[in-house]
Amino acid sequence: MRKFILESQIIMSSGNFNLRKWKSNFHSVVPNGDTSTDENVSVLGLVWHSDTDTLSCKVEQTVTLEKPITKKLILAISHQSFDPIGFTTPIILIAKFILLYYRIVLDTARSKLGTFIQNRVREIRSLTSPTVLRRVPGSLNDADLVSRGCSGEQLLQEKWWEEPSWLSENEESWPKSKDDPDEDLDSSEKRKTIVNNLTKSYENVDWYYKYFSYVRKIVRMLAWIFRFYNKLIKSASDSSETLSVSELEKAEISLMLLIQKKSFKDVNDDKIKKLIPIIDCNDLIRAKTNNSNRDNTNDFKFPIILPSDHTVVKLLIINDHNNLLHASTFMLMSHLREKYRIIKTRRTIRNCIRKCVKCQRFKAKKCEVSKDRVHDAATFEIVGVDLAGPLYL
Repeated sequence: MRKFILESQIIMSSGNFNLRKWKSNFHSVVPNGDTSTDENVSVLGLVWHSDTDTLSCKVEQTVTLEKPITKKLILAISHQSFDPIGFTTPIILIAKFILLYYRIVLDTARSKLGTFIQNRVREIRSLTSPTVLRRVPGSLNDADLVSRGCSGEQLLQEKWWEEPSWLSENEESWPKSKDDPDEDLDSSEKRKTIVNNLTKSYENVDWYYKYFSYVRKIVRMLAWIFRFYNKLIKSASDSSETLSVSELEKAEISLMLLIQKKSFKDVNDDKIKKLIPIIDCNDLIRAKTNNSNRDNTNDFKFPIILPSDHTVVKLLIINDHNNLLHASTFMLMSHLREKYRIIKTRRTIRNCIRKCVKCQRFKAKKCEVSKDRVHDAATFEIVGVDLAGPLYL
């Protein structure tokens, strides 16, 4: 063992791998620099008792009568112990069954059996023949402990990781299979089917903004719908592959009308009284500003009034924010007011651009990186790797 340690250290040191912190049952073979008096060693979440050469799981007592028992607490306890080998699976399974009681999921699929059961049955049929299959009662099947759960005392008595006792006997003494299948058990393994009762609703007016996250695409979608409708009633003969400017302008006006009809009652709505609203020739509600006598566009003199909580309005703000290279609140507000008058403009814009990932990334505080992370070092010099035995020599 000592020779193995020395040779492995020499070989790995040539690649700048420093093997250290050795632990063995024989303290005489461990290098002097790695000696430790602790008999309990943590190995991948398990505790290795070097004096008895056994493994155990360390579970802290976190449940008290003062704390209420919640699903979150049960979930934390069931995942508290790290057991990669799986010795404690039957015990931990009881806590997971409690959570499963609160999480009943019904799936729909093409097959009557569930996906998990169907895959297992297909695998069994491909590896065996139906003539050699036998049913083992649960009382004689030690593997059922993994699927049903048990206490710690029962786990030590049954030793589910070993083969059943009847398997070492003659084939005549093996459990006999029943000829009559259990219909209730078979029905429980079938996949449940959810039947949805679909009813038409003509009051759903939110369909137009649920397909795209860009206002430009929403406008183009409405323009294509209008062209299709005009062709059905034979009022238009345009067969070009591109949309015209007039079609896009009509679709944008229709989009603004849909937003206003959902958000405002009429021109006398209390939300927009202070903005001195007026109605234009397209039935759009616009705000009368002090620039009404200025020689400028109609949108600048009479901007379209929009709510602050509508999804399309938020998309409009985010799209313009990205198009203006992540403009600030005041710049974006000045740009939008050339055509729109959004209620609570500054607060709405600020809440929208606050969610911009790129802006938050540049506004984040720069932290100073420690010297150990920036100094020149050889490849894999600062890398830790755990190697758990056993080593057979």
